[in-house]
Amino acid sequence: MPQAAKYAEDATPSEQVARRTLSMRRRRVWRSVGLVVLLTLAMVILSVMNRDQQSIDACRERMTFAVGEFQRQLDERGISPSALPLPEGDADARERFRGHVLYNVLYTGSSRTEVGVCCCQEPHDRLFMPPGRHVIIFDVRQRRYELRWMTEEEFVRRADVLGLRVRLTP
Repeated sequence: MPQAAKYAEDATPSEQVARRTLSMRRRRVWRSVGLVVLLTLAMVILSVMNRDQQSIDACRERMTFAVGEFQRQLDERGISPSALPLPEGDADARERFRGHVLYNVLYTGSSRTEVGVCCCQEPHDRLFMPPGRHVIIFDVRQRRYELRWMTEEEFVRRADVLGLRVRLTP
């Protein structure tokens, strides 16, 4: 007969109750530890996803401003603007925008039907989703600027066609 079984048979009812109570407490402690670990992991994942989304939203806001300014200048003057439109007033916002964007200064002289005007210099990483970047494209036929989100795979495929030659490897 195994030692544990012999030990359990020799135990008084109060010792058996104490052992059962101890076993239940251990399970409760391990369950609580597991729950804390799962909740912590969920909070970390949600905060990383939120950070990524905020970064993408801030970039989209800057790029939407640029698209609006490009289009406004084209509509008013009849020619595509050659300078990157920067936010007025806030010098930090202008520097952040200038440092974040790769601008194709030669897009106005391109003979392509779609030309890449500017894009994020570095792709935005996203947890559980492929990285990507915002790209401002000028449709020459329609004379319209538009903002597109491209996965990094799509961007790598189309960068040369759009005239956006970016260093794609570190």
